[in-house]
Amino acid sequence: MGIHYDYKSTKGNKLMEKQAKRERKLAEKKAKRLAKEGPEKRRTYIKTIRS
Repeated sequence: MGIHYDYKSTKGNKLMEKQAKRERKLAEKKAKRLAKEGPEKRRTYIKTIRS
């Protein structure tokens, strides 16, 4: 019967897993970016506003 037999029955689960994986990756990227550049960007932004 192969993969075509159960494609529709597992499609929803696979899509939910892919979306969760995508969101987890984006959250990790965002956390990494904020940890790396967060405080520096705030300081430069505050300096430009006050100047």
